[in-house]
Amino acid sequence: MTLIQPSDNISVPARGDSFPPTEPSRPTEMAGAQVAPRLFREHRTVSLYCCGCGEQRVVKLKCGSRSCPECRSREYGRLLRAYSKPLNEYREKKGLAKSEFKLLTLTMRNVKPSNREDMTIRKVKQVIRQMYKAFSRMRRWKKYHAILRGGLRVTEIKFNPDTGWNVHAHILYEGAFHPVCCKEMKEANTEKEISLLERTACRDCREKCFRYDWNKVSGSPVVDVKKAYNPRAGLRYILKYMSKAPETNGQDYIFDMIMKGFRMVQPFGCWYDLKPVKPLVACMFCGHTTFMSEWELWRLMDGPSNVLMFPSERVVPSPARIVQMAFEFGIDKLRRVAG
Repeated sequence: MTLIQPSDNISVPARGDSFPPTEPSRPTEMAGAQVAPRLFREHRTVSLYCCGCGEQRVVKLKCGSRSCPECRSREYGRLLRAYSKPLNEYREKKGLAKSEFKLLTLTMRNVKPSNREDMTIRKVKQVIRQMYKAFSRMRRWKKYHAILRGGLRVTEIKFNPDTGWNVHAHILYEGAFHPVCCKEMKEANTEKEISLLERTACRDCREKCFRYDWNKVSGSPVVDVKKAYNPRAGLRYILKYMSKAPETNGQDYIFDMIMKGFRMVQPFGCWYDLKPVKPLVACMFCGHTTFMSEWELWRLMDGPSNVLMFPSERVVPSPARIVQMAFEFGIDKLRRVAG
């Protein structure tokens, strides 16, 4: 839920003015919209009334699509605000150095699309579940208790017509240093050299690296680890993939069906108890943080029957009357809008 500012291309009434609320409705045409078949994106609006001064504000709702660029950009800002402060407080409380925070990328093998969409969706969903189970299994190993103490995991999937669906996870974690692979493996350029090292050096090596362990639990050897300069910088890095439209090459509908039921951001380990901050939106005139939706306003005026009236037939009460109705109904029962 986003509070529309006067600078947006939507008319917002001046202080003291009012207009009938906007009832969510499905438009019959989408002028110039470029969307995939069977994918309909609609950002409905709803009116909120401040319980402190009675001013009306228009709020834009989410469309519900995981591939919508506008909704993903708003979600990026919300998650960045929600986790930045708790992470900084956690770092100060524990006295952690910057070197304790690292960025980890885990990749699964590509999934070739099927001729049937339902089979493609089922296969990619299965690979995502396998990635989650493999990561949980690796974290339960004794040596990873100190390496992966806690963190945040962001799931990302891409589609390329040539290579198929790519499933991977970007992770910001707190823990000790662990090598990705040895120097010989980094210098290997061909599949033949990599296979030879896996049969000889990797088999006899006592200090198993990230690459070897992830390949053992998931079947994919693609791993990358880098240093995060600070918690906020690492958080911006793993969330930046949510700030833009996913790389689906027109397969937005399949992307939405694949991601249905999965969380985009998931804490784990000792970070699981981090409570995201939900900053409240304050009225630009009086600073009040409690609002009444248009549907609650109509119910208080004439009961449930008034909600079914056509929007143009409804009469908006004066700001003073709205404030009076809010206090009569009970401020504690009304919603606080979180940014």
